[in-house]
Amino acid sequence: SEAGRHLSELHLGYESVEPYPLTITRLTAADPDYRVSKMRFGGKAGAWDKTTIRYNDSTAITGIPPEAQEYLLGSRSAIEWIIERYQVKVDGPSGIRNDPNDWVSERDNPTYILT
Repeated sequence: SEAGRHLSELHLGYESVEPYPLTITRLTAADPDYRVSKMRFGGKAGAWDKTTIRYNDSTAITGIPPEAQEYLLGSRSAIEWIIERYQVKVDGPSGIRNDPNDWVSERDNPTYILT
């Protein structure tokens, strides 16, 4: 019951927790672009660097602790789940476009997904 209480505190109070000190790195000299089309880990297929996320072509997030990969949602880490969900996708049969950037526009906060 003690573990359950602690877990519920984490789930309910996650917005008030001090964020982990990650580094957001600009990969280009161009003006910041906070739109996301498809995130991926750093490195290359077969040798992914899971301490880095390529947010888009101009931005990377670094300093992700290896322990972050241990929190699983089913068979994959929570970070892998977010990477898979926060991408622009079009459903083939219906043609419906799922674009996480729409939420950003609705909130008028260009860094919402990144931060």
